Amino acid sequence: LDRHGQLGELLAAGTTWLSERGQLNQVIIGVGASGRAALAFAAGNTPEALQALVLVSTPIAAGSKASEQLDEITMPILDLYAERDRRDVLDAAASKRQAASENQSFAQRVVSGTDDRFRGTGAAVTATIRAWLAVNADGSELKSPP
Repeated sequence: LDRHGQLGELLAAGTTWLSERGQLNQVIIGVGASGRAALAFAAGNTPEALQALVLVSTPIAAGSKASEQLDEITMPILDLYAERDRRDVLDAAASKRQAASENQSFAQRVVSGTDDRFRGTGAAVTATIRAWLAVNADGSELKSPP
């Protein structure tokens, strides 16, 4: 298996394990290239408990398979990156917005004043993600397991 395939298997096992234990409001946060694996997983056979994706500094080239998957996914997606992120991440921002233009629950956020390692902005990153999740994946619509 390729790296994304292996990560996909781990994501499937993890979401199943959490669901079996009653965790029905799941969110995957993918950082860097792992965000593409999370996207591929969400575009595939998505478990009902998976409510949202957060992509942090994830480069996705226009016209790529990941870009097509971004276009297909209807669940809430937060695309978060740093003001001075890696060039491939910054160059991909507009094409990700375009690919996800039909998804009303897609949002992009830029963390100002930081680089790709988000140095010194951990609290701002956490606050941004938590605020977005409170609106997009609060769990209020989930049902108990059968």
